[in-house]
Amino acid sequence: MNESIFKNGLRTAKDNKGHVGFENEKGELVIPCQYEWARDGGFNEDGLCAVAQISENNELVMGVIDKTGKVVVPIIYDDAGFIGDEEADDGYCKKGRIVTKTIEGKILIFEKDGTEVELPKPHK
Repeated sequence: MNESIFKNGLRTAKDNKGHVGFENEKGELVIPCQYEWARDGGFNEDGLCAVAQISENNELVMGVIDKTGKVVVPIIYDDAGFIGDEEADDGYCKKGRIVTKTIEGKILIFEKDGTEVELPKPHK
């Protein structure tokens, strides 16, 4: 029995291997169970969800999908999440933008459509 709550019309579903996908309110699987993890609460108000998969190198990598299952931010990052009210400022950290961290620790910011935000170069 699926105990997860519907958020923006979808909720998480798990297959018998524990992989996560998403089903609609009719119980129809609309995004296949292919993820190791999905963001708590499912899709945000912008219709986006952070997900994780196991990479070819057997590492957990993260990215972002939309409600159709389209990958918006590639599933290649060490971490992926959303900028909320508490982190938002008037600069690059705008609410709803996506923030990722590479394996090397580099921070990247994306718009909701997956376009990378160009950050200023560090001062030398």
